[in-house]
Amino acid sequence: MRKFQILLLALLIVLSGCSGRSEPSPSGTEMVPPVSETEVPQTESTAQTQLTEPEATAPETTAPSATFPEPEPTEATQPSVPEPATGLQQVTLTLSHGRTADCWLYVPEAPGANPGLIVYLHGGSGKGDDLNLITEAGGFPKYLQSGQLGALSSYVLIPQLPQSLKGWSDMDNGLMDMIRTVVRTYGIDTANISLTGHSMGGTGVWSIAAAHPGFFARIAPLSGSIRNPPENVQALKDTPVYAFVGTEDTIVKPESSIAFVDALTAAGGTAQIAEIEGADHFAVPECAYLGDYGLVEWLEGM
Repeated sequence: MRKFQILLLALLIVLSGCSGRSEPSPSGTEMVPPVSETEVPQTESTAQTQLTEPEATAPETTAPSATFPEPEPTEATQPSVPEPATGLQQVTLTLSHGRTADCWLYVPEAPGANPGLIVYLHGGSGKGDDLNLITEAGGFPKYLQSGQLGALSSYVLIPQLPQSLKGWSDMDNGLMDMIRTVVRTYGIDTANISLTGHSMGGTGVWSIAAAHPGFFARIAPLSGSIRNPPENVQALKDTPVYAFVGTEDTIVKPESSIAFVDALTAAGGTAQIAEIEGADHFAVPECAYLGDYGLVEWLEGM
């Protein structure tokens, strides 16, 4: 009987363990398994704190991307071509056979379809290889550069005679090459080419025009000299002439030009001469080009 009770008690213990219930303590309280020091029971408040307060981390930043404004659409245009310079300027002409020559060239702002050309021959003080010597000497080039002559409608070519040459007749071929180059380059009206100059340049006007009869539409020699042989009269009798001399000129005697104009007139030519009373050699250009003679307009063919 005692053995049966022991077996029954063991069976009850086994059944009690399978149901997950712990055996009540002798004091009637529920037995709680011991908790180790490393295990900390998680309460509801602790779990909530871990959910709402995540570990702080450095905020992720990104460098702002550079932005550029998009260009506004524009219509396709042709590249602009700079307009040629106007006024008096130093240029280098490319002549025949590849030669070059430095000179002054006046380019008008509104030359027209068939522009004219005025060729000016300087005096002795302009000789050399520095073009500024020509404008510093005064006279027509200086008046043109300073604007005293106003806006011309014609081109103006002002060549320079080398120091090694005595006069303009020594540069005849080179001068005519320069003139033809300008005529070809700028579409000059070949029927409207004028020639003028002072002193050595005035003498050059007489000699160059006589060497090329009919080439120049008109000539205006100032204070120049010319011999009076029949061949010169014949060469220039069909060329309009407007000559100027000063009555007090002691450097180039005015009688030479006066006598030649008389010979041209006698031969049926169109020639006139202005004898400027009281003017010496160096006063003639100012009187002629800036005075009331209308010389510049005459040279332009107006």
